[in-house]
Amino acid sequence: MKLNLQELNMMKHQLELTRAYRGHESLGSQVHEPWHDELYDKVLGEIKMLEAGKDNEECECNWCRNKKQIEYDLKEQYLKVYKPWGWYKDLYEGPKFKAKMLCIHEGKRISLQRHHWRSEVWTIAAGAGAVFLNDEWHLAHPKMTFEIPDYSLHRAKSLKGDFYILELQHGDELYEEDIERVEDDYGRTLSLG
Repeated sequence: MKLNLQELNMMKHQLELTRAYRGHESLGSQVHEPWHDELYDKVLGEIKMLEAGKDNEECECNWCRNKKQIEYDLKEQYLKVYKPWGWYKDLYEGPKFKAKMLCIHEGKRISLQRHHWRSEVWTIAAGAGAVFLNDEWHLAHPKMTFEIPDYSLHRAKSLKGDFYILELQHGDELYEEDIERVEDDYGRTLSLG
């Protein structure tokens, strides 16, 4: 919500009153808070921009720059990729590693798969599920970790509620197409061998 010039001037006046009580022992500590100064500076900046006919997009103060960066990060980076079983989201990528979060919805499971160019470490973040690894199913609960070497068949499923897995990938080639599906519940193309 954007405030107009009249509303900003009213807010400035109220903040000036609270700042005036700062030195008074009886009221100062009850009225003035440290964040009032930051808000006061921001209000003054907004008033200057409105009086100069500028838009917030043109503001380069630290507060606006940080806000723009946060908005950009939320919009452009780390978007959820929806799948028939739930979603995943890339969290961070560095040289030869990538971190992502998987959310498998109740009763769903990812394909039985293997990767040729990467190994993975799965840490169960939340929920109740099971992990297929080394030709057997393992019950999985928060704080458990599973090491998945490259070329190993693996799969995960949610047993109750959403099942969250923090996946850490390691390898020279980290791309989503490095997946060999052996079995899939959703009719996606299998790639045997």
